[in-house]
Amino acid sequence: SFAEGSLLFMVGAAAATFEVRGEWARLALIDQAYFAGSLWFSLGAYLGWFEVINVGHATRVLFAGPSRAQSASGYWGALFYFLGALLFNVNTVTVVAWPAAPQLAVVA
Repeated sequence: SFAEGSLLFMVGAAAATFEVRGEWARLALIDQAYFAGSLWFSLGAYLGWFEVINVGHATRVLFAGPSRAQSASGYWGALFYFLGALLFNVNTVTVVAWPAAPQLAVVA
């Protein structure tokens, strides 16, 4: 899932670098590519956390707190990485949901 997200981020970055023309092109090739990439990236971050929380468990759990089976730094690192990915989703959702919102100007 990280590979799919990275590929979509590359599409968005390439489109932004080559300054695609037209509102539809910006929305489709940049904004929606970053949005879709963030979803794949968040899935990968969750799967990483999923692996950490299931260390030492006989059955798989979807959500869990820290336990003695995994290291505290591994648990908190994976959790904060996942939460950071979710916050990035908020950023990409706002751009896709409100495309007419003012954008920061690029100063040359």
